[in-house]
Amino acid sequence: MRSSALEGALNFTVTNTIGAYLIMAGIGLIYVRVGALDFSALQLGVLKYPHDAVVDAAFALLTMGF
Repeated sequence: MRSSALEGALNFTVTNTIGAYLIMAGIGLIYVRVGALDFSALQLGVLKYPHDAVVDAAFALLTMGF
């Protein structure tokens, strides 16, 4: 196997793993703040805390992860 192919595979693996951890952290923060993961409860929870730092951090983590 050529080193460039191995380097590309390792780069892909590390990038996707970091993205997955960021998404999981964002989902965890949303769950801690709202207490549910269905969209109707998320909407009510975000409207309940309009300028909350935890909700903002969760959105930032989800955005960076995706």
